[in-house]
Amino acid sequence: MEDGPVAWTLLAILISAFLYKRFLVFTRDVPEEYLNEQSIIDSTRNQDESAIHKSTKLDYSSGLRVGLGIRYAHYKLRNGNLYDIWEIAMGHVKKNQSKSIFFDHIPVKLSLLNGLASQFQSIILELSKSEVIDEICIHTNLLFTDPEVLAVIIACFTFQITVHIHDGSHKTSAESSSVHLKKHLGDIFLIRGTKNLVNLKTKVDKNQEKTDFENEYTFEKDRGIAVRISHQVNHRAVVCTDFTQSNLVSSVASCIKHLPPQHQMTSSDRMLLVQDKSSIEGVANTLVKILVTLVTGTELYISSNLATGIEHRPTIISAENEVVQKLAKEPKGIDKLLQLHRLYSLSCNRFSALIFNKPYPDLRLVIAHRSITSAQESPDWRKIRASLVTQVVEEIGYFNVAGPLIVSDLFDYRKFASGVSSQTLTHGAVAQSNEIKLVEFDGKNSGKLSVRGYNIGKAKTIMENVGETLILPDTEGFYQLPVRARWGSDGCIYVMKQ
Repeated sequence: MEDGPVAWTLLAILISAFLYKRFLVFTRDVPEEYLNEQSIIDSTRNQDESAIHKSTKLDYSSGLRVGLGIRYAHYKLRNGNLYDIWEIAMGHVKKNQSKSIFFDHIPVKLSLLNGLASQFQSIILELSKSEVIDEICIHTNLLFTDPEVLAVIIACFTFQITVHIHDGSHKTSAESSSVHLKKHLGDIFLIRGTKNLVNLKTKVDKNQEKTDFENEYTFEKDRGIAVRISHQVNHRAVVCTDFTQSNLVSSVASCIKHLPPQHQMTSSDRMLLVQDKSSIEGVANTLVKILVTLVTGTELYISSNLATGIEHRPTIISAENEVVQKLAKEPKGIDKLLQLHRLYSLSCNRFSALIFNKPYPDLRLVIAHRSITSAQESPDWRKIRASLVTQVVEEIGYFNVAGPLIVSDLFDYRKFASGVSSQTLTHGAVAQSNEIKLVEFDGKNSGKLSVRGYNIGKAKTIMENVGETLILPDTEGFYQLPVRARWGSDGCIYVMKQ
């Protein structure tokens, strides 16, 4: 009889645990079927290739190209261009004239950027009457750190002049049609060779705000190379990628539409963008995220480091994997118990409702970015979710792709068996703008990853004493990437360790 109370207590605990697990399963964020069907798979395939996989989040009535759905001529829809993105941004400003972009701790109103961009356009237009200007070259040292330089980029985007971003690897002669932007003692110059063409700073009213932006649509506005990015890969080789307006817009739309409606970015969000200027894909990804905030009205904080940016209490953080991992701290005391519970809740496909003791109370979403060619294994995102009590999406990119080509689902909380995790670096579903297949594939083992889509730019390598080599797709438009991967039964692509 003495064991009776103990037995009843144990039974009550077991019943409570069982009922609680049933509650978690019943209230889970998504069913198992959702996570097991993350691709639409073509019914046919070529010999020695896998079938082509596409995103389940894509509206196939509109084709593979993802756009902003801009209405024109009363009833027609188009994908949009960079003019449209800036017009949308000015629409947000008209509703809230205090809308700003923060450069570390310095706020700059969008209306002020618009005023500067408008004046810079007038100067460039006047200069182009006597000088041929095909592109304006900007060193990465000036990129995303100076509001006036950003205003020059906006002016180029809405004037169809190519912005050439480089790390010092792009050299031009006095006869070139390229113009370099330089900053010296607070002034901003446009220079060709050794010739100083104009001092932009002395020609503008720095305090002029403007909320109007005229944007009468023509087909010509959809065309042209928006951004050219050059990067020195070694002492002899430079890689250069051209991104069109279509490439950027497709990536922007894909990033926005990847998130479920209840988790999408809004004008009440604050995004911390920890900039990465170390590679072509880092620069392109940073640029895409800036454009995303202009469309969604999200307040943007651009920072060179995490410690400075986190002081703004962001609701969303976009950064490289290595930076994101620094956010998560080893739990102590009651946080250990809370983390164990959150991990258990995630194992039932439910994001934990126990959100107290959050290290960053306002943070709701982390967007982590990595290169598909990185040899580093992605971290256990379940532990980072449980530590930060926030949702995580991992984006996987490549140097000739604007934004990600593979992206993890917001609700993918799964833990994989050691047999899978020991062989793979990362995994995810196909981004909306892309199609992926495997080549050199026997149906059993891994194959070479091949991708095509509207967010892929035209790339080339420039070797000293050799010349240019274009990076070309195959006859079906697929680019082979230097990684091996395999498809899971869940429709995800798993990047294999070499």
